[in-house]
Amino acid sequence: QASIPLGLEGGFLADRLRFIQPMGLTAGGTNLFIVDSDGATIRTVNLVEGYSRTVAGSKSDSILGSSEDSDAVNLIENFGDSDGVGSNARFRYPTASSGFDSPDKILVTDTLNNKVKVVSIKGKSARVHTLCSQLNYPQGVVYDREKRLVYVANTGADEIVVVEGDKKKVLQLNFSST
Repeated sequence: QASIPLGLEGGFLADRLRFIQPMGLTAGGTNLFIVDSDGATIRTVNLVEGYSRTVAGSKSDSILGSSEDSDAVNLIENFGDSDGVGSNARFRYPTASSGFDSPDKILVTDTLNNKVKVVSIKGKSARVHTLCSQLNYPQGVVYDREKRLVYVANTGADEIVVVEGDKKKVLQLNFSST
């Protein structure tokens, strides 16, 4: 069975989904969630029905529909830091993602805003809110469903931190060496 690159025009996806440096991938139910770092967007691809959509962040067609160098200048307009719904939510270089406490929620590291955000998918859009801030260049995240803890690679501080899901309390993870 041949594979079709999801970021290419034509083929599998109807809306000409293009990526500008996809970094994080998370599967949930029938969806693949894609963190597009330089595009500052969160996308979903329905793997059963074959459609895709931008659910959070900017989805400027001038950027996604063209590969001309002049469009790269418009990327600055996509960046920001705001919680919100759909295209009103803003990220600044989101990099990693992980499933969260339900199939329609993912965690995203908003690296240059030094935050971890929760993206809750509902219908054709998503609500974004900050789970924790005051991190230092976070680039990895994973959720432990059993313990209800979020582990974050706080890359700029050379540490792993733990976020208690309901309390939004950041704890440093200490290891003993052997």
